[in-house]
Amino acid sequence: MKDDASAAFAETMGAELEAAAGSAVDIPIGDRRYAIRGVLGEGGMGRVLEADDRQFARHVAIKQLKADISGEDGRRRFALEALVTGHLEHPGVPPVYERGVLSDGLPFYAMRLVRGRTLAEAMGGASTLAERMKLLPVIVRVAQTLAFAHERGVIHRDIKPENIVVGRHGESVVLDWGIAKVRGAALSDSMAAPGDAHGKAAHSTRHGAILGTPLYMAPEQASGDVSAIDERTDVFAIGGLLYQLLTGSAPYADLSVVETITRATSASYPPLDDKAREAPQAIREICKKAMARSPEDRYATAGALADALETFSAEAVVGKHSRVIHHLADVATVAGVLALFIGGAIVFHEASSFKAQGFSAWVPFAGIVGAALSIVEWRTRGRYRLGPLTLGLILAVFLCGLAFTVTAMEQVFNAARAAQPMDPNHASLIFFNGSHEALGGLSSASITAAIQAMFWGAAQRSTLLAKEKAQRKA
Repeated sequence: MKDDASAAFAETMGAELEAAAGSAVDIPIGDRRYAIRGVLGEGGMGRVLEADDRQFARHVAIKQLKADISGEDGRRRFALEALVTGHLEHPGVPPVYERGVLSDGLPFYAMRLVRGRTLAEAMGGASTLAERMKLLPVIVRVAQTLAFAHERGVIHRDIKPENIVVGRHGESVVLDWGIAKVRGAALSDSMAAPGDAHGKAAHSTRHGAILGTPLYMAPEQASGDVSAIDERTDVFAIGGLLYQLLTGSAPYADLSVVETITRATSASYPPLDDKAREAPQAIREICKKAMARSPEDRYATAGALADALETFSAEAVVGKHSRVIHHLADVATVAGVLALFIGGAIVFHEASSFKAQGFSAWVPFAGIVGAALSIVEWRTRGRYRLGPLTLGLILAVFLCGLAFTVTAMEQVFNAARAAQPMDPNHASLIFFNGSHEALGGLSSASITAAIQAMFWGAAQRSTLLAKEKAQRKA
């Protein structure tokens, strides 16, 4: 399904791009429909205008190609951007309403006007890690948008905070698809690229042109090896956004263009563990995997990266509960050890043999069974879900001890009552000794239950830690 969608998209792009340079004059002129209100911004390929759409009485954004790059290659690159943006029907990509030319002869396309601020502005206004972490859902939505584009064979190649608009109502929109690589459409790679959004010229190598923004660029992209660029190139750039979110600066900040590209070629950015020590270890591991030097070591897809970030966010919500369980496991371990030594000494001090202990002799066997179940739970990392069974056994042992004590105490009361008329002193002795023995059964059961709880707590903690470690590796 993915391959079919990608092939169909590439076929459409190829046909349209072949005709893009010569057919622009045949597209209806847009001045009849739009009234320009002002300039919203400028980039490497064109400028973005705010306009009134007379046909639907709405405000729209119009992107128009710059006059100084309006040659054949420029028009084809601009057509590619319009076509890619228009064909990617996703909430994270602005819908395109029309494509044509204005009265000055320059091509344009009209799209939804997203009011808000760029991710660069949003992160720039957040001075602390806590404030920046509120923007994590934006990066998740960007990853999901790119996952959609990748399924259709489109690689953005210029993911940076300036190309992401954070809307006033929660929208996260990816803009500027002008240097996108469309898998299967050779023209998307062969066309020359204009300067980037900062006006810097593209740097050429023997393998091809370096397209994109070096601050967030993957090694294979920085080296100019177009054939090596794939979905994982965008994954690296998303990791660059996450890096800036965690540290407050871009991976290759405060360097010259040449130094930036040199370092980007080998992914030599400042270690995240040094720059973002306050950030949770789990999200640092996600970022480091996304920005791995080798594409094989990164997340295979943007969707996998989005899933990892969503898992981190979900665990952050329930993290308090996990910490409570860890604390309970610690308490259970300490309590179990103390009960083992103190209670065991009391029980075996009261009787010289298993036979003399009666019920207390059998209770430890139930404890051994419970401990064995907990060990299996620990060794199998919770595969057989024996935790509830172990808890049930703990409760059963305690209740049996309580039942034994209640029954024994009833017998003690009856014996003391029978001896009371004849010898009150003997009756008191019977009650004292009998109560001590009866309560020994409850003591044995409580100790056994505590030991079981100790093993259960240790098993649960070990299982949780193993799951957390596996998620960090993922």
